Amino acid sequence: MSARKGTCIDCEPAPTIHIMEKCGAIMKTCIEPLMQSFALEQYLEAVIDPIATYTAKMCIYALTKTRLATIIDEPDKHTPLRTRCVWECAIRRGIPMYEIRPLGRAIDLYEYEHKGTKRLFKSLPRPKSTYSSDRCYTSIESGLEWMDNKSELRKRFAAAGIPMAKGGVGRTWEEVKKIFHSLPSPVITKPHIGSRGRHTTTRIATENELRVGFEKAKKLSPWIIVEQEFLGTLYRVLLIDGSVVAVLRRDRAHVVGDGLRTVRALVDKENQNPRRDSSEFCKLATDDAATHELARQNFTWESVPKMNEVVYLSRKPSRSVGGSTIDVRDVVHPENIKLFEHIARTVNDPLIGVDFFISDIAKPWNMQECAGVIECNSLPFIDLHHYPLYGPIRDAAGALWDAVLKKT
Repeated sequence: MSARKGTCIDCEPAPTIHIMEKCGAIMKTCIEPLMQSFALEQYLEAVIDPIATYTAKMCIYALTKTRLATIIDEPDKHTPLRTRCVWECAIRRGIPMYEIRPLGRAIDLYEYEHKGTKRLFKSLPRPKSTYSSDRCYTSIESGLEWMDNKSELRKRFAAAGIPMAKGGVGRTWEEVKKIFHSLPSPVITKPHIGSRGRHTTTRIATENELRVGFEKAKKLSPWIIVEQEFLGTLYRVLLIDGSVVAVLRRDRAHVVGDGLRTVRALVDKENQNPRRDSSEFCKLATDDAATHELARQNFTWESVPKMNEVVYLSRKPSRSVGGSTIDVRDVVHPENIKLFEHIARTVNDPLIGVDFFISDIAKPWNMQECAGVIECNSLPFIDLHHYPLYGPIRDAAGALWDAVLKKT
């Protein structure tokens, strides 16, 4: 499998328009400090947001009356998985929910009704931005505006004692190169704002490789994150209302040797899994990138791995290239739960997705060399927890609705 024709392979599995992403990153980085300095965020939330919401509702009303907008009352093939699980949960609970499609286009705009009040939202309904008074978090600045900014996240987490990979932020080639030479190899480069691994380059060990990663990241942002690459296992932690709802291990596409079959035969066997032929999981990729990853491990498609030997086919854990997932919430060490709850208090937002690397999630993070946060997400893909390839399903959508309706 390979990227769709006409799309950017570095954006897969979620192609985006480069110039728009770059302009958005510049505006967000420049405007945020002004908003924080002059308390504009609180002003916008208290004054501008209600006006904007009212205006949006009036526009939607006008569009529907003139039949220029379509109202969808149940999920269909255009509904993203992230929102589908929320919508299906709303139906089970009797919560009226609709999608608004201006000019028939799906733009991820929805509305739900509770206690006679209709509320608009994008992608996911969000609980109020501050915790209830019994949690005593209300005096802390909300992190909704900065948790997706990787460079700002690094500064704030360092001050809070939250582990992150060593590294820094550079704008020019010379700045990036200086950071690279101050870190142990390998390193990773990525845009300072963004998600889903867009234009991220891993396993960088030389200046030539660094230059490639620098140029890729520059397409989406003027500022480049350069940091030590954790070689542990990636986990997605879902925090709702300050509590750990789910923890998912995300594995790169791989096969496990049996001492008998070739890599190609093992891949063919795994690709017969019916779950890998759906909107949730894709078959293991057998393209040039997979061949290159095999060669990096001194394998070919005709190699016969030893019994229980793990052979990777991708550097990314994305489901679009055959990555797999398994729920591990029940084995997470209590010290790691405490760390995740500390992250929730630091960010002070009731909906957070945390990407966390650690060698062994069942052991305390502070007893391991490889452990730290990679990034946080304000619109986490909660469908990951509803549709794991292995392990129990976690009702992330139900937990989200509990938090939303409690504060409505």
